[in-house]
Amino acid sequence: QVIVYANSLETDYISYVQRLITDLFKDSPHTSSFLSVRAKKHHVIDIRIGSVNLVEYFLRMGLVKDKVAQQVDIPKWIFRNRKYRIGFLRGFFDTDGSIYKLRFGVQICYKNASAPLLSSTREILLSLGYRPSQITCRSLYLTRKEDLYRFFKEIRPANKKHIDRASSFGVISRGTQ
Repeated sequence: QVIVYANSLETDYISYVQRLITDLFKDSPHTSSFLSVRAKKHHVIDIRIGSVNLVEYFLRMGLVKDKVAQQVDIPKWIFRNRKYRIGFLRGFFDTDGSIYKLRFGVQICYKNASAPLLSSTREILLSLGYRPSQITCRSLYLTRKEDLYRFFKEIRPANKKHIDRASSFGVISRGTQ
């Protein structure tokens, strides 16, 4: 099984992930796959896709079974295409990112326990012309105003929680996303 975890309070994002999975794999050779959503403890939902073929496909694409224990990195094929790099940044921010108010501005944060994953994320941000911080305390930050505006315009996060917060902080206008 492939399992995607989400916060049960983020119902819009859960629906988005379900639609994305359905759209991505409806016409694939993984016709034996199935999709289920289960509630767990502490506001956690897991979205499961069951298919041996699908798991084998993801493993061939470079995904691993335990990203933290294996200190996973971004698959090399993602670096070869700007569209893939942007898609990676979107998905990683939607799941492991946050946006919050600072005393004198706003900050985007990517937080993860995999050092290679954060290092490669920083490399991708730099390759796209962003100015991320150095990695500290398992976190990577974007703080410059122009980077924040551009990030929401170019990367286009899909998690409604992040969009709403960015809007409330004045980073994007309501209805822009």
